Amino acid sequence: MNNPLKRLLIQALRYKWWMLLAALLGFLTIGSAVGLMMTSAWLISRAALHPSMAELQVAIVGVRFFGVSRAVFRYLERLVAHSVTLRLLAQFRVWFFAALEPLAPSQLSFLRSGDLLSRVTADVETLQNFYIRVLAPPLVALLVTLSLAALYGNFGINLGWTLLLCMLLAGFGVPILTIQMTRRIGGRRVELESQLSTQVLDGVQGLADLTVFGRAPDHFNRLAALHDEFLALTKKQKQILSFQENLVSLLMNAAVVAVFMTAAAYMEQGLLPGVYLALLVLGVMAAFEAFIPLPGTVLQLQEIECAAKRIAEIIDRHPLPIKEVRGAPRPLHDGDSPSTPDIGLSNVTFAYAPQDPPVLKDFSLAIPRHGRAIITGPSGSGKSTLINLLLKFNQADQGEVMVQGRPVAQCDSDVVVLRLGVAPQRLFFFSDSIRENLRLAKAEARLEEIEQVCQMMGMHDAITALPLGYETRMGEWGVQFSGGELRRLAIARTLLQDKPIYLFDEPIAHLDAAQEAMVWEALLRLPADKTVVVLSHRLPRTGIEQWQVQQMEALMGENREASD
Repeated sequence: MNNPLKRLLIQALRYKWWMLLAALLGFLTIGSAVGLMMTSAWLISRAALHPSMAELQVAIVGVRFFGVSRAVFRYLERLVAHSVTLRLLAQFRVWFFAALEPLAPSQLSFLRSGDLLSRVTADVETLQNFYIRVLAPPLVALLVTLSLAALYGNFGINLGWTLLLCMLLAGFGVPILTIQMTRRIGGRRVELESQLSTQVLDGVQGLADLTVFGRAPDHFNRLAALHDEFLALTKKQKQILSFQENLVSLLMNAAVVAVFMTAAAYMEQGLLPGVYLALLVLGVMAAFEAFIPLPGTVLQLQEIECAAKRIAEIIDRHPLPIKEVRGAPRPLHDGDSPSTPDIGLSNVTFAYAPQDPPVLKDFSLAIPRHGRAIITGPSGSGKSTLINLLLKFNQADQGEVMVQGRPVAQCDSDVVVLRLGVAPQRLFFFSDSIRENLRLAKAEARLEEIEQVCQMMGMHDAITALPLGYETRMGEWGVQFSGGELRRLAIARTLLQDKPIYLFDEPIAHLDAAQEAMVWEALLRLPADKTVVVLSHRLPRTGIEQWQVQQMEALMGENREASD
């Protein structure tokens, strides 16, 4: 299904009865306003002829009824419409995240973090206007048009056709003109908002690097240029919207004149009592309230369509296909014998896209149970790809990937993840306490468990020396701590999961000799009943005598066998 608006409509149909109720209440609100104006006009016109009070009682009650009902219907309409809007927003979020979750991380690598953030937040929130700004106004305007044309037709067929023509011009002519004048403005605003989000996030997270390399002025100049273009488009959009609203008002005045002249002609022919003249004219003015939002509907539709397309670009990226295997998938468990490797790759070939050269070619690896292995190689040799294959984020094109004696292709992804504890190269820490950042790995972890893994990593004494101890806030990305401390905390967080196999991606990268020694010493203290695999650009300086070493070459397919 390629039409993003059709997708939104299908999602919205879940609340179709609520939407119809809100539209009906909106119609009744405008209907009460029309009734109030028409009844008041008749009452004043009739009272000028000095009739008996008995003749005016019904109109007096009608004025009171329409005055009260308009406020009641407006309140109920806003209540139901906003309830529908919030329900739709929740529905859109669930729909988007349900499609997004299976794609992480391999199918989202093409997006910059700021762009993804914009799609997750701004684009999804733009969709909340789908009902209240796009679906409801045309529906209410259509109901008002048909009802008022029929009502005025009872006073005279020409009155009905005159009002219908003026309303069609306001309901169709003005939106069509708006489309022509605002072509691509709404979509471009959404794109600029995404680019601004990306630039701002890059600027905040990379400010130190931009400053060190003297590129901060260039970055902020690009940001200012995007901001100026965004403001210019917003200003132009507001000007067009103001012009269109004034055009609707002009059409309303034209409708008033046309109805007045038509009604006056009926009066001259004796076909229409004079007390109805003001009634018909003021009713037109009240009815055009339904057409004022329509130009804004066009602008919102453009933005919503662009936001929906940007979201569709993500959810249309299907998860990587799971290879078909004979027999039912079996869960992972300990190998059939102690000699069964915990990790095994046999003649594995993998490329991220069919047209790309393979990252791994005929690659083989065997790491025994409770073994210690270091896999080294330059950037591009496939070390991180190896982790993705083991975690089943990607599927090998050829060969077999084994974890604890079972092919990964035959296991559910959740079962694989439960066996592997991974400390990625890029460390993620939030501006929260040390305790809460560590509990990301195990939400129910007690403070005693957290202290135990920190003691293993040599971080407990340093943490308790802080004024707030484990409640100390780490700052965004853990800026309050050194690189070596963050590495050890990341390892501690991984150990908190208590997995049989641990994978550490670049645990000693970008560290000086002292910090590297502390991190490596912490790895050497890991329990002997765990399988430990370290992926690194280079070998540690000391302490690798008992470790199996695997060298991965940057040249695809040129992988040497392991050596002890």
